[in-house]
Amino acid sequence: MSTATKRFSDMKGFALLELLIVFAVIGIIVALAMPAYLGMQDRLKRGAVLRASAAIEPELQAWLNGAFKGNTGLSGAFREVDSNGDGLIDNADMNNSQLFSLFLAGTLDNQFVLARQTLHKEMSPWDPNVSLFAAGAASVSLVSQINVAQNGPGEAAFLRVIATDKGGGILHNKSVYAD
Repeated sequence: MSTATKRFSDMKGFALLELLIVFAVIGIIVALAMPAYLGMQDRLKRGAVLRASAAIEPELQAWLNGAFKGNTGLSGAFREVDSNGDGLIDNADMNNSQLFSLFLAGTLDNQFVLARQTLHKEMSPWDPNVSLFAAGAASVSLVSQINVAQNGPGEAAFLRVIATDKGGGILHNKSVYAD
């Protein structure tokens, strides 16, 4: 066996310099990957809020349609939406006439958000202590939330959905009108 081969076969473990080089390479890889990882997390959170805000639009449409059926004769006694957030549409829910009264009072958005929070208990992806949904004036946009707002009196009947990210940037802004 040659001297060089014997010397390598007798060596056990790594030299301190070799370990430092390995740690430096790992540190560089982590430093390069971390911003991409954090950016990916933020994009995923934005996407989740965007999908949630788009997903409630048909539900808001049903609430508005039910409310406006409440303004007409027999349809007012029907119960068509889960107004209490228990996951069922039954006698415990408001009928269409009661929904129309909420709309006239300007609080249909509040009842929708309350039912949504009761049923799903969804929280903001940026702040787990803040509910994902909030109700308020159509001009109000809350940070890290989906704001459902009823229009003012005298305007066309609609509910507006405004979703914002943690910086207050608007991700989704759409008005849902009654049929």
